[in-house]
Amino acid sequence: MSGNFINKLASLGNKPTEVLLIEDNSKDAAFISELLHSNEQCKFNVTRVDRLKYGFEYLDKKDFDVVLLDLTLPDSLGFDTLKSLKDRIPKVPILILTGSVLKREEMRHCIKDASGYLVKGYVDSNGLSCSILSALNENSFAYQNQTMQPA
Repeated sequence: MSGNFINKLASLGNKPTEVLLIEDNSKDAAFISELLHSNEQCKFNVTRVDRLKYGFEYLDKKDFDVVLLDLTLPDSLGFDTLKSLKDRIPKVPILILTGSVLKREEMRHCIKDASGYLVKGYVDSNGLSCSILSALNENSFAYQNQTMQPA
């Protein structure tokens, strides 16, 4: 089923999906990048930074389709990281990368400000690609509906 979903969404555009990966752990970043590059059905351009401030610098220079965000960075920690990023790029979907399953209160933050979350080490190439493409699809649908609402 996930393969059909990926094929359907991937066929909507031929340009690669621009991904900003904000992850300070080199091994985790390499693993996520490899998962994205190994998917033969979708093309992803991955830009990786290891600090939130560097992520902001890249966001000033380039448009990204989606952000993959670790919440434990050397220069920012927890859901304040997510909030400051969401305030900066309200129309770009953000997927949280976490090392463990989120607790109930953490889930509330995630539902409010993020397009979802992925547990590092428990995601494969198709699952990661599906999560990204689903977030893009939901985000696009939400903003289409917003612009179509009467004033």
